[in-house]
Amino acid sequence: MLRHIGIFALTIAMTAAIGCDSGSRDPNNNASTTAPATSSTTGGTTSGTTGNTNTGTATIDLANVALPNAPAAQSKLGADSVALVVNLASSGNAAVEVSDFTISSSGTVDESADIGELKIYGDDNKNGIVDQGEPVLATIAAPAFTMDDGSVQVAFANPITIQPGADLQLIVTADTTAATPAAQVGKIGKTVELSVAAAADLSATYGGSAVTPQGSFPITGGPVTLFLNDHLVISEIMPIGYPATEEFIELFNPTAMTIDLSNYYLSDQSDTQGAAYYNLPTGSNFDSGNASDFFVRFPPGASIAPGQVITIAFDGGGFETTYGQAADYALQNQSGGSVQMLTHNGTAWVAVPTGANVELFDVASGDGEVLVLFHWDGTTDLVQDVDYIYFGTPTSFNFQWDKTGISIDGPDADTTPTQYQPETPVAQQSTVPYQQAPNNSIVRQDYTEGTETPNAGNGITGHDETSENAAGNWTAAPPTPGQP
Repeated sequence: MLRHIGIFALTIAMTAAIGCDSGSRDPNNNASTTAPATSSTTGGTTSGTTGNTNTGTATIDLANVALPNAPAAQSKLGADSVALVVNLASSGNAAVEVSDFTISSSGTVDESADIGELKIYGDDNKNGIVDQGEPVLATIAAPAFTMDDGSVQVAFANPITIQPGADLQLIVTADTTAATPAAQVGKIGKTVELSVAAAADLSATYGGSAVTPQGSFPITGGPVTLFLNDHLVISEIMPIGYPATEEFIELFNPTAMTIDLSNYYLSDQSDTQGAAYYNLPTGSNFDSGNASDFFVRFPPGASIAPGQVITIAFDGGGFETTYGQAADYALQNQSGGSVQMLTHNGTAWVAVPTGANVELFDVASGDGEVLVLFHWDGTTDLVQDVDYIYFGTPTSFNFQWDKTGISIDGPDADTTPTQYQPETPVAQQSTVPYQQAPNNSIVRQDYTEGTETPNAGNGITGHDETSENAAGNWTAAPPTPGQP
């Protein structure tokens, strides 16, 4: 859904006089229309009164169509990042032929380095998304732009004919892929802005004569902000074991927006007595109270910017001594400006350190550990998973979670429980083998979460966070806190 963008709301009328001998041209001739992206006879936003059958004019309107429930202008990094969507509609009595147009670029990306090829798709179902089977009408090979803030002419393989009363919607996409994770991170939050800068940049004809565009230029869809994933992710885990002076958790924001962390929680608990993190909305039986486990939340006002990394140390002082830098947050022993995470004292969330025995991994036993980052708004029945990982070897008392079939009645106005969506069965969940090489941490390799199921789950954006191929997306490596 985040690939939907607003399509600009400016209208251009292009008018050409039709001579009295022009009847020799068949206005219904579709020979030059590129199939299947032919002009539709059913739709389109038109400007209405600039041309009609009595005046003998050929008119095309370029208009923006407001997409239902469209979010802010954002596009995911990839081969087909949607950068501009245009609707061309003919409201006159004669067909108009469009052969090419020039696209100008701006925004904060360096187009010559950050954009590969451009493609023009026929948006047959007019939803602003590139759907399977929709035709490519033109391609500009990489690099489409040879300079930053440059321009490029797009010529259609076959000129597009827009019949009277019909319309055609076009999607312009840019290849914003990156060869390395570091290059991906560098593009997060940058903007792409494509436009038709001037009337002369659009070539349209009727009967061989130029149709002069009318309207206000430049015409642009506005800046489109690039993102890598649509929610926060856990990016690194350092589970060295008790004493936990070196342990930390790192979070990374791959989205295009600053995220308020005030209602975000972290827990490593799996309890045989029934306490579960997903019980939080009930107000009870969510914190096991195990001396070696933690259940914490971020303090009010905490946030993370696009492309930013934050670290949560188990021991603030020990973290600073080990890594030569202060953590952003700490479970205990604040040091060097780190902020105390909140714990629950039975009645309220308070800035009180966790117990001294809290750890993330038991080196002595070799048992595995679950780690869940989740969100709860404080009013609804269910929590929302944000990221989920299990590393090491599962045991009967350090196990994975599966909320399939579980119902919760939280503090909302009704007394009807709400059921969690089905999740990946425990036996099918992928885990990360913990390699106990000296001082290794566990580092995320894929910020997009790869083949994780993107819908019908309990995730904050609908993902099934228990379905990630964790073994393939994580690896053991020396710790690099604060670096995605």
